[in-house]
Amino acid sequence: MFVAPMRLDTLKRLLDDNQYMYEPEIEGKRVILTRTGIETRLFFHKNNEVTRFYPELHQVPVNGDVTLDGVLTHIVPETGCYDKSIVLERLRCGSRKQIEAAVRYRPVTFVIFDIIYFKGRDLRNLSLMKRKSVLQSVLKENRYFRRISNVQDRTGNVVAKRKDSKYVGRRSHDWILLTNDGTVETIK
Repeated sequence: MFVAPMRLDTLKRLLDDNQYMYEPEIEGKRVILTRTGIETRLFFHKNNEVTRFYPELHQVPVNGDVTLDGVLTHIVPETGCYDKSIVLERLRCGSRKQIEAAVRYRPVTFVIFDIIYFKGRDLRNLSLMKRKSVLQSVLKENRYFRRISNVQDRTGNVVAKRKDSKYVGRRSHDWILLTNDGTVETIK
């Protein structure tokens, strides 16, 4: 992963730039979710399908076919903190019974930060803000599906995203991880 140090004055300018929106970095596993008709499928990096391990995500609260991009995580009830280990632990479940127990006692949440397709329409060429608006209007949040929130307090690791950015399936300078230690990393 490319990590380049950034001078603090440059970092401060980026944090104050109104061409960007800011989201918290979520501890979890990046996932693409597609729903076509009644079939829902989940994919990790490099098209590794993991649908069977996360049955709580099979009922997508969107009317119509959709493709969503986000982070799969477990939200710890007592603290509200994110726990990636539960997501990875689920992959070791060998039986349907183990998966059902995990859903009951340690459910995962899909924190969605982008919508790629909706009802047959490719949204990748829309600006980030237009895609966020579509996502806001079509997703009915529940225990398992949440939209990522914007942050005003930019302490901790945050992702700066250009408001006018198009969706690309590769690293981009339009989405930048800003870390506590002042480093910058392009993501996507």
